[in-house]
Amino acid sequence: MVWCNAFRRPVLENDQIVEKGEKGPYIQSQRLDIYKDYIEQLLNGDHAYYCFCSKERLDQVREEQKANGETPRYDGKCRSISLDEARKKHLLVKPMLFE
Repeated sequence: MVWCNAFRRPVLENDQIVEKGEKGPYIQSQRLDIYKDYIEQLLNGDHAYYCFCSKERLDQVREEQKANGETPRYDGKCRSISLDEARKKHLLVKPMLFE
């Protein structure tokens, strides 16, 4: 199960069964290896990045944006972390992110 560090909750809240598809039904938790492959492709292609922001930080940024009349959105803080640095940091917090 994939965990979102910022919210400390599983991204897949239950084992959803998708009935559609040529080889269905699909059970999401049984497809985790496929998802990990796609995550790697996105990371390596610079189309995604690791985010290590805490829920508290994200809440604070959101509240500040609202107070300033801005549309709440992620401010990109972790976007500038190099992939190598992020992978090292990810290894330290991996138990929180992946089970």
